[in-house]
Amino acid sequence: MTQSDFAALLHVDRKTVVRWETGQRMPDCESLVNIRERLRVSLDWVLTGQGAAAPAGALPPEELQALESYRQLDADGRKAVQRAMQMEQLRVRAEAAEPMAPRAAMATRLELHDGPPQGTVPKVRRVPKTPKA
Repeated sequence: MTQSDFAALLHVDRKTVVRWETGQRMPDCESLVNIRERLRVSLDWVLTGQGAAAPAGALPPEELQALESYRQLDADGRKAVQRAMQMEQLRVRAEAAEPMAPRAAMATRLELHDGPPQGTVPKVRRVPKTPKA
């Protein structure tokens, strides 16, 4: 995670994160609570570097960032992400069921908007791959 990513996650300026890292400043109480809640880490670990960093089952920072980004989407954006995840799950299951099967000469394109109602499997449009010249 970059300083910019970390700053965005905590809703602080990147320069603030730089000052924390260089020891020029210490995070205030509100920032410490944000760090603990958003990264699900122990305050003891944040302040002293000792003990367990995160409780069992805590999400890694990249998943927390993805969740934060998802929460900022409008309803259409969330539906698009959900459809994309459904398609990826179907692809992974299909590959797991037939790991040695050759890939079809067709590409799958997901229609992210104006798809089927929520709770149904999105329609897949198969488009022939164009041969490489």
